[in-house]
Amino acid sequence: MIKGIFFDMCGVISHHGPTMHEIFYNFVKESISKEDFNERYLKARNGDTGFYEFTQGLPKEAAEKYIKEIKFHKGAKETLEHFKEKIPMFIVSNHVDKFGRLEIDNLGIEKYFQKIFISCETKLVKPSKELFEKITSETGIKPQEAIFVDDTKFYLEKAKEFGFVTAWMNNEKDDPRNKIDYKPDYEIKSTDELIQIIEELNKK
Repeated sequence: MIKGIFFDMCGVISHHGPTMHEIFYNFVKESISKEDFNERYLKARNGDTGFYEFTQGLPKEAAEKYIKEIKFHKGAKETLEHFKEKIPMFIVSNHVDKFGRLEIDNLGIEKYFQKIFISCETKLVKPSKELFEKITSETGIKPQEAIFVDDTKFYLEKAKEFGFVTAWMNNEKDDPRNKIDYKPDYEIKSTDELIQIIEELNKK
C-alpha cells in the first residue's frame, strides 16, 4: 500500500532535466566558466553558500529569465491534481538557495505538498542515508510504503537500498548518473504514468 509519494523537482515535476545546468547556465555562460559555475552550484546546493554568493557577478536579469522558462513536466500537473487529497506528497530536491522556492511559487504547486525538502535548506543532499532518514522521520511514512520518483538512477539505487519503491523518469538525457547497473522498480516518461502504477500497487 502506497501511503506517500516523494517527488524530485527538476526533471519530474518541472522541465525534462537539470534546470540549473540546462537553463540558468545559458543565461550566464558569458560571465562564468562551466567549471566555476559547477563549483558554485555544488556549494549552494549543499547549503554552504547562499543566493548572493551563487549569483555574484552574474547578470542580474538571469534569475528572472530562468524562472520564466520553468514549465511543468509532461503530465505533472494532472498527477498532482489526481493525488492531492488521496495520498500525501512531498518534494525532495537537490537545489540552490531561493531558486527552488521560486520555481515552486512560479508553478503554484506548494499547495499540493505536505512538506518540501530542499538540500540548501536541509544541508542534506540526495542520495545520503541521513536525508532518507530525515524525510521518513519527519513525514512518519515508512519507505516500504512510499514511492520515490526521480530522474537520476544513482539516487534511486540508494533510495531502493533504504527501502523505497522506485520510479525512474527517463528523460533520455546523456547523464552519467544513469549509466549504472541498476534497474528501478518502474520506468516512466511522463509523470502521469504514476497514476496507474500506484493504483495497481494499492490493489495488491
